[in-house]
Amino acid sequence: MANALPDKLLPGAPYPLGANWDGLGVNFAVFSSNAHRIELCLFDSTGRKELMRFDLPECTDEVWHGYLPGAHPGTVYGFRAHGPYQPQQGHRFNSHKLLLDPYAKKLVGPWRWSDALFGYRVHSNRLDMSMDRRDSAPAMPKCIVTDDAFDWSRDVQPDTPWGETIVYETHVRGASMMRDDWAGPGIDGEIDVLLIMFNGSSQPLSFVPPAPHLEWNVLLDSVEPDSVTRPLVGSELEVAAHSVVVLLAEPAGDADWQVVWMAGAHQGPRLLTALPPDLGTMPSHRLPETDSPH
Repeated sequence: MANALPDKLLPGAPYPLGANWDGLGVNFAVFSSNAHRIELCLFDSTGRKELMRFDLPECTDEVWHGYLPGAHPGTVYGFRAHGPYQPQQGHRFNSHKLLLDPYAKKLVGPWRWSDALFGYRVHSNRLDMSMDRRDSAPAMPKCIVTDDAFDWSRDVQPDTPWGETIVYETHVRGASMMRDDWAGPGIDGEIDVLLIMFNGSSQPLSFVPPAPHLEWNVLLDSVEPDSVTRPLVGSELEVAAHSVVVLLAEPAGDADWQVVWMAGAHQGPRLLTALPPDLGTMPSHRLPETDSPH
């Protein structure tokens, strides 16, 4: 981070999304079609002390963006989204809650489970129609700007012939409900959460699963296809080069659904992606059961 921060951000660009360093500064871009304003919050290297907030000055095609000159890899940040708090309309903007960049590649700091993480007052008579005004930043991990430069000179394509390539898409519950060897943590198609990680590069990657308070189990590791389901040890998982790892977690109760919703797995097992819904519009409770398959 530059020693002297500017008073405001430069306009920057709406693409690529996330925080991207160009050698001279960092461009921040995040999507929100309903926000009235998005703030960039900068923190010290530990993520404990907030240093400054900037409004993202421009919005292009529903992408809010701004450029911070002098910023560099290692810059610690998060977002706050301003907009309507209208749960009945699906809008839950709450600027008191620090938001992670859905495109962040690295985090710093622990997730401290607290009621302050909820957008509503957990014990309110109005349930999730209420609004919690406590700052969630002390309980949240923070994002870190990374240097995405990679030396491709030694990378070798796998060159797997198409005749030996299999691309398989399946319905998780339908494919697993009769598998006795997957019966350890269980996949019932209603409350379990699957996290599927594919590393297509030639280097191993470290990954920190979301919602660390959940008990994640390694369901499948393509490097060890015959291994049995086992608990994830520690908070970080290494995914080998050109491999797939499948994790499974079973939420312990209703309080976990906020995290599950934010991960995008609200109706049975789903592939958790890095593309969550519009910032501020993520529901914080489970929808009623529906007969629709969609």
